[in-house]
Amino acid sequence: HEGMQRIAATHANAISIVPRVFTQTATSNEVQSDPTKTESAANLAQAIAEAHALGLSVLLKPLLTPLDGAGQAALAPADVGAFFASYKAKILEYAQLAQDTGVETLSIGNELSSLSGAQYRAYWLDIIAAVREVYHGTITYAAATDEANHVSFWDAVDEIGVNAYPPLTTTMEPTVDEMMAA
Repeated sequence: HEGMQRIAATHANAISIVPRVFTQTATSNEVQSDPTKTESAANLAQAIAEAHALGLSVLLKPLLTPLDGAGQAALAPADVGAFFASYKAKILEYAQLAQDTGVETLSIGNELSSLSGAQYRAYWLDIIAAVREVYHGTITYAAATDEANHVSFWDAVDEIGVNAYPPLTTTMEPTVDEMMAA
């Protein structure tokens, strides 16, 4: 609504819409929506339609987080095969939504650094192949800066995504001028 209109007014041409999904703990195998924290498909479709009406292309970027406070980089499912089967099912729900709503780019993951290395490549290739069966837009993965060199499946996505957070200063109390110069 108003926030998206303000973004469009800056002459932005794209927006990320980031629904959240969860595991109970870092070692859980089940990826689930939380009715109090996960946006509904209807709300997401409405936001995507609003973005498109404002001339913004959309990156749909589901974010997986353990509910126990562990970061997504700490994910260590007890049963990797069961985890990836559950994750794939959830990503396919978003892939279908992305296809149905004309989303330009879908991220199949975000900073899952403990699960993006070579030993997990086959799981990711399976997810990518399944997503391509239902979604015909651009597929990416959003790596953390320090993860990007270790993602094992860059060759299988359409665009390499890196969430870069470069520091603006090394000072703990920078001035406004120092921040602006950076």
